[in-house]
Amino acid sequence: MKKAIIATLLSGAISLPAFAANGNDLADANLIFNMDNSQSMELAVLSSEEMKSTEGAFWQYGLGGLAGAYGAGYGYLAGGGSSPWGFLGSMAAGGASGVLSPVNGIRVGVKAFGQSFVGGAVTGYGSYSNWW
Repeated sequence: MKKAIIATLLSGAISLPAFAANGNDLADANLIFNMDNSQSMELAVLSSEEMKSTEGAFWQYGLGGLAGAYGAGYGYLAGGGSSPWGFLGSMAAGGASGVLSPVNGIRVGVKAFGQSFVGGAVTGYGSYSNWW
């Protein structure tokens, strides 16, 4: 209970400046993000060559996500984790990190698996040891 109260107080203290912003602060955001409505965006249709070069690019990200999810789930179980929700959370986090490193070769696939395995093992061991 004490941890929940401290977490609530810290999150409130961190988010307080966002609630204190007034209209003058938003003028700086307009300059930073260039939100001037008078400018138009220049969009162009992709040529058939460009379409062919990007065709099938999804599979690299899908394989990275699968390698990450599998590695994290396996690592969670190898680390001694036994919670089904912890297992699913570990797989989701590993899949998300795997999607961020698309597989375009064996080295990258093994790296995505290994990184997720280590993260899952640490999570599983922490769960097993009642650290969280």
